[in-house]
Amino acid sequence: MRRISLFLLCALLFVLTGCADQVAVPNTASQSSTATSNTDTQGAASTQDIPNPTPSSDKVGTVSGRVVSVTEKHGRKPITGFSVYLGNILKSEKGVEGLVELDKGSAPSAKLDAQGNFAFTDVPPGRYGLMLDTPQGAILLNTPATGKSMIVEVQGGKSVNLGELQYPLDIG
Repeated sequence: MRRISLFLLCALLFVLTGCADQVAVPNTASQSSTATSNTDTQGAASTQDIPNPTPSSDKVGTVSGRVVSVTEKHGRKPITGFSVYLGNILKSEKGVEGLVELDKGSAPSAKLDAQGNFAFTDVPPGRYGLMLDTPQGAILLNTPATGKSMIVEVQGGKSVNLGELQYPLDIG
């Protein structure tokens, strides 16, 4: 168990190295209930409506999107049934962002539905890493167009729609 934990920590550190300058500021729409677009700011295709809840107040925001697996073997299919989380971004003593911490007990979470959609509601303002909880462990997702860590900026009273996020994952 200790070796697995050490391996996962090393893998996470490898993936997260250099997270500081890799910010994705996705489509942000105020007071919108659904969003459709051919491309979002990360260049990911959106082919269907993705539920985009309205914030309950100007003190919290929402984050929504869709996670899709695109592989040569299975083609394009939504990833379903897994949980996604918004992990806290840790800063060094000098204020430089570096790692994303996930506490499943307190982090905002959402479940991927049958279409791969997710929606976080009542999220406190801040910067978060979007993480997918897989059978192998939680992974920090990247921005499909750039490969950089998926960092989401939440503002009070705003809705962030990440669009369709396509990954070459063969899970679920």
